[in-house]
Amino acid sequence: MTGTAFASSKRMIRRFALACASALLITGCYTADELRGIDELSVEGEYVIGMSDAATQGTIEEYAEAHGFEVIESRGYDRLAVLVDSNLRDRKEVLDLLHESELTDYAEPHFIYEPVRTPDDYGDYLWGLHNTGNSGGIAGADMNAFEAWDVSTGGGTIIAVIDTGLDVTHPDIVPNLWTNPGEIAGNGVDDDNNGYIDDVHGYDFVHNDGDPDDREGHGTHVAGTAAASGDDGFGVVGAAFDAKIMGLKFMDRGAGGYSSMAAAAIHYAVNHGADVINASWGGYGQSSAIRNAIAYAESRGVMFVAASGNQGNNNDGSGMYPASYTLNNIISVAASDRRDQLANFSNYGASSVDLAAPGVSIVSTVPGGDWSYMDGTSMASPMVAGVVALMVSADPNASLSDIRDALLSSTEPLAGGSDGVTTGGRVDAFGALTSLLGGGAPAPGNDDDDDEEDEGEPPPSPDEWTYVEFVVESAHPYANDFTGSATIEPPEGATEVKLHFERIDVEANYDFVQVKNDEGVKLQEWTGNAGAANSDTFRVDQGVRLHLYTDYSVTGWGLKLAGYSWR
Repeated sequence: MTGTAFASSKRMIRRFALACASALLITGCYTADELRGIDELSVEGEYVIGMSDAATQGTIEEYAEAHGFEVIESRGYDRLAVLVDSNLRDRKEVLDLLHESELTDYAEPHFIYEPVRTPDDYGDYLWGLHNTGNSGGIAGADMNAFEAWDVSTGGGTIIAVIDTGLDVTHPDIVPNLWTNPGEIAGNGVDDDNNGYIDDVHGYDFVHNDGDPDDREGHGTHVAGTAAASGDDGFGVVGAAFDAKIMGLKFMDRGAGGYSSMAAAAIHYAVNHGADVINASWGGYGQSSAIRNAIAYAESRGVMFVAASGNQGNNNDGSGMYPASYTLNNIISVAASDRRDQLANFSNYGASSVDLAAPGVSIVSTVPGGDWSYMDGTSMASPMVAGVVALMVSADPNASLSDIRDALLSSTEPLAGGSDGVTTGGRVDAFGALTSLLGGGAPAPGNDDDDDEEDEGEPPPSPDEWTYVEFVVESAHPYANDFTGSATIEPPEGATEVKLHFERIDVEANYDFVQVKNDEGVKLQEWTGNAGAANSDTFRVDQGVRLHLYTDYSVTGWGLKLAGYSWR
């Protein structure tokens, strides 16, 4: 690798500890109300500089030593470096000092970004691709994927997923893994002289190695949503199920990711042939390093699709970055639900968020060869990235403006209407292809006989769980002094069962949702706002009974059991 290697493990531990001490965007170290000021969005004492044409690695190191900095990263090929001010001088003073140097094009805090998603449990299967109206949804409120697949399935394209990594062993991911043609796996040599060793399927910018192992799960879920292998008889199907997935890791388990690593990942994706980059992450800090990297992607004809964020905020007034940068290759995506409304958690913006895409109860791949449901704009963004891959595959000569215009001019209006996104609509994969190809796509027909998946059936997992829709729902809100129960009776032959709640929200410490066996022994309990939840695994021969107990005052929303899985 050209320049100074990443910080040692010891130094990385110091940096993460410092970040937690500063209440930054790292899981477990912040509250929602703390995520507004610049100080809470960057690593204390660390700065990213853009190296000017006059700068070399040597002159940067000399400058750093003369002015009380330590160079912990230097990327000559990306023209940026990361400096540490161990004296923790005033931030404005340091930035002014750095800006004055002829060696810097820009200087900024070392921003941290985090994934934008909220875990969810099971619901209707793949409704975002083909919505039949189950579970209170609106039939047809989807991205028209089945019709689009008659035109394109994404073959010959590469989707770079810059995230928490990728499970490169997942059976639904393996067939669609991008492979670096110039690299030989596991030989410890930079065979293609690109500065990265053993980067066969992508790269881990956190640990500086060729294994983008996903220890958090977010990146694998995003990747599967965009391009899980399809037409293979099991699992899920991604929006562009014949596209290749390039896994680039800059966030890790329990932590956000650094702007310098995100910028390096963007450069890597562009330089290694990505057609579209997905960014299901964001923060409130504006980074020149990241913006410049996205601009570089634009110059090379690479689309950049970004999640708008999950804070329920108006991005017109308070931008979420990178989604809010004003570059022509950025598509900012809000999340919609099966009822064709903007999700209540989704950020919006009449002038800053382009369109919506399904982002609630989305099933996709997770590490360990399994599948799970999540919701968030993180899930909506790769839906759109997949559509871009379909478009590039259908017309490899299309320009960025051709793709952008076709994508945004073909959206379907949300059912209730929405001034929360610029287009007022939801992504339409078939419409986008038709617009791009000048009406050359075949008309959609009745595809009930050859659907990729059967609506309502869960993706089989290695241990063969079967999902059954079984709705048990309290009143909303429920009554005081209420006791109610329902028995879960899986089919004959079942030995184990798991319950999947769409929502649990009861008065904390006074009202309770419990699962008991036939003898009245409590097996599991929830109280307060548990949101979407999956139960533990219970033995069927003990009996499984769901209970709601409320006291004499203060009621909450209640509970809704969506179904159960059995084996």
